[in-house]
Amino acid sequence: ELAIGGGIGFLAATHGGFGVTGTVPLSDGKGSEYDATLRHQVDADLTSVRFPMLGATLMPSDWLSLALVYRGEARIEQRIAGTLAGNVDARFFRIPVAYTFETMTVTAFLPRQIVVGTSIRPAPGLRANVDLAWQQWSRYPSPVSSSATTLDAKVPAGLPINLPGSAAAAPLAAPDFGDRLVPRLGLQYEMRIGPRVGLDLRVGYAFEKSPAPRQQPASAFIDADRHIVSFGTGLSWRHVAPWLPEVVRADMQAQLSEWPSTVIDTGSAITALSARGSAWCAGATLTFGFE
Repeated sequence: ELAIGGGIGFLAATHGGFGVTGTVPLSDGKGSEYDATLRHQVDADLTSVRFPMLGATLMPSDWLSLALVYRGEARIEQRIAGTLAGNVDARFFRIPVAYTFETMTVTAFLPRQIVVGTSIRPAPGLRANVDLAWQQWSRYPSPVSSSATTLDAKVPAGLPINLPGSAAAAPLAAPDFGDRLVPRLGLQYEMRIGPRVGLDLRVGYAFEKSPAPRQQPASAFIDADRHIVSFGTGLSWRHVAPWLPEVVRADMQAQLSEWPSTVIDTGSAITALSARGSAWCAGATLTFGFE
């Protein structure tokens, strides 16, 4: 009556850097800067981001089952750092120069989630599934890139050398996303068409409220609510032919996501951002079963 399971999910993130060292001659107008002697090195690390997944299912009777599922938070941060260290050859003397930079971007975010669900059989052949998921979008970090540069060089006055200045990483404003509850409902009806053929009819609905705030005076993260409707059907054949597996099953499904018009207030009387749209997706699977 009780089943407990768990696992670890993995996502991949890239951390890398490169370095350039050597000497660059000062330009004399005849292409002397192309006689530079430089060496470079590249270092990249593909790291794994792990998050736990736990679940439990309780079946107190044949017509009722209850489930509780937890999924941890995961985020993919892409970090790239670079170093340029060497000398500028001004013929009579050399100017040591060191330039470093680092950039960081959150390219993907998977919120912490807790799902409570139940599956019931109110009538023969009919199954109803109801889920309610809590998603912690309030911990969503800003997806805007953050960069910092540092320059260390002592250039004598009068030399025609233009070098970039240093820049500290600017603080990123919090997106102020909110947590949300996502309800999902699914119905399946099973029919028998003869002793060897079965037909399943499925329909589902889910509502995903946008976690993005409607008031965004310091940002412009465009998102909208989603109404998701799905349809599906499945055909199964048993012992159709001696040269086929015992069970052959074909399933097809389609889904429509509708995003009603949503207006994002940026705090300006001139600029207002809106989002709306729809998306279709479909799929099919073919299963061979051996009993």
